[in-house]
Amino acid sequence: MSLIDRLSRRIRLLVSRAVLRADADDDHALQRVDLAVLADEERTAVPRVQQYGLTSRPPEGSEAVVVAVGGVREQLVAIAVDKTSDRPTGLNSGEVALWMKEHGIRVLLAADGHLDLGTEPIDYVALASLVKAEFDALKGELEAIKEAFTMHTHAVVLNTLTASPTTTALALSWSPSDVAAEEVRAK
Repeated sequence: MSLIDRLSRRIRLLVSRAVLRADADDDHALQRVDLAVLADEERTAVPRVQQYGLTSRPPEGSEAVVVAVGGVREQLVAIAVDKTSDRPTGLNSGEVALWMKEHGIRVLLAADGHLDLGTEPIDYVALASLVKAEFDALKGELEAIKEAFTMHTHAVVLNTLTASPTTTALALSWSPSDVAAEEVRAK
């Protein structure tokens, strides 16, 4: 094999596609992944580098892009991993989605600036309506507490004599709508 052939082969093998053979090992500072890289190449405990502030644990069968650091195949690093068969599609330009296929959860940072909570791929309203129902229940409970305080009756005691009950109105400086959200935006 000529020098040119050897250099050409090393350059072609700098970046490769791979498939995770098992769920990522999340017990280290850098996750470790077991990969099937080429038809006859298996690698174990390959470090996986992730973006700062975001982390995930990809399942078996996810696709990866690996780089041979310094051109050395024994120094592979996984730089991107995606489960393409599960990934939500149909996003508008500029949108970002956080998702978990197993539980049908999706958080969409929409192009128009609002946040959609819900399930994927179509029913964004499901989770948002549950959150709104919780806020509405809280608002109702706060209204009841306010009513109980403002209409509280008790006996007034003067010189150990009991007078007839009187109504005491409390002036609350807040209203339930100040505390509970009026509406959760849903698509």
